[in-house]
Parts: sequence; C-alpha cells; structure tokens
Amino acid sequence: MLIGILLLSGYAAAERQKVKVSETARIFQEFAKRVEEYAKLQKQAKREVPPIGADATPAMISNYQSAIAAAIQAARANALEGDIFFPEVRSEFRRIIARELGGPAGASARALITEDTPRKIFLRVNAAYPEELPLATAPPSLLMNLPALPPELEYRFVNRDLILFDTSANLIVDFIRDVVPRS
Repeated sequence: MLIGILLLSGYAAAERQKVKVSETARIFQEFAKRVEEYAKLQKQAKREVPPIGADATPAMISNYQSAIAAAIQAARANALEGDIFFPEVRSEFRRIIARELGGPAGASARALITEDTPRKIFLRVNAAYPEELPLATAPPSLLMNLPALPPELEYRFVNRDLILFDTSANLIVDFIRDVVPRS
C-alpha cells in the first residue's frame, strides 16, 4: 500500500511538471508570435524607407534610422506596455531572471546589468532610446534561458528594467519594470 501511494505521488508530481512545462511552452509560443508580428511590421517599415548606400554618412544613417522609427511609431500608434510582454510571459521572465540573477551567484551578472545611469529613465513603448545612455546587455547565461529573438531585436537592461529593443530603429518595443532582483 505504501509503495502504491509513493508511486502515485511521484506520478502526480511528474504530471504537474509536464503541465508546467507545456504551459511555459504555450506562453513562450505566444510571445514568439507577438515578436514575429513586430518583426514583420519592422520589415514593412524598412521597405517604405529609401535605402542608404554603403557610403552613407553618420547623418544619413541617423536619418534612415529615424525614418524607420517614424514608420514603426505610426504603425504602432496605439501600442501599450504589455502588448508583447503580456502578463503571463512577464511572470515567466521574472521567474527565469530571478533564478539566474538572484542570490550571491548572480551578483556579478547583476553588477553588469545595473550600471548606474546618470538620471532616472522614464520608459515608454515606441519611444526612442536616449542615445547618451548606455545599453546594458543581457549576460549570456541569462540569454540561454530566454526565448530567442530575431536579429533586429535584443534584450537590454535599463537600471532594473528589461527592455525589448529594436536596434534598427533605436526604439523601445516593450519592457518589464523592476525585473532584476535587488542584491
């Protein structure tokens, strides 16, 4: 009888783990779908902007980037915080980031991420990232545990916030506030 109870409890635990894994997979699938929709929108915006040549000056590159950003901002005029980082995926990201960056083991990675910025940054979806501020990258150990992104997007940190950053348009696509654990 005791062996049967132990076997059943082990089976129940395994089933709960399968449900958690499949639920996480479903959440990350939805996240990937939303990211892909953004990537398609960005590609469309790039098609609308006249290309620049290999001999482009810094001013021409900046104008090109601004034109792409303007096209994306117009197409996403009603974009809100949480459109891509929806509540369920925010919870998964928080769980993963806390596991990777929490405690004494994550101290060195946290130090790289939470560089002091000269001022408080007010994040806004569709806003240009202030060029004078550093963009803290995500540590490789963390990137291996987060969903992969298309080349035009990156995970970046601003103080303790995670942003989804469009490198071509210098735009904040979406963000999660206060995701980096405090030391």
